[in-house]
Amino acid sequence: MSYSDTRNYIVEALADGSFHSGEKLGAQLNISRAAVAKHIKALEGLGLDIYSVTGKGYKLGSAISLYDKTTLLRLLPDYSPNDIYIEYV
Repeated sequence: MSYSDTRNYIVEALADGSFHSGEKLGAQLNISRAAVAKHIKALEGLGLDIYSVTGKGYKLGSAISLYDKTTLLRLLPDYSPNDIYIEYV
C-alpha cells in the first residue's frame, strides 16, 4: 500500500468523528503504531485537525463527509465521465 493509500485509509476511518485506536489502525494497515503516528502528523501538516488522546486514539475535530468519483459524477449529471477529470487527493 502506498503512502497516499495509507493516509486515505486513515482519513476514511477518522471521517466519522469517533476515536480510533492507533494500534487497531496499524493492525488493519499492517504497519506499526509508530508508523500510524507519522501518517497522522503528515495529515495534520495538510491541515486536518486531528486530536490524539492517550488510551482512546485519534479523532478528527469534527466528522467530515468524503466523496468519491462516482458520487461526484452523479452530482454533475450534465457531464459524462469522459468530460471531466477527478483526482482523489
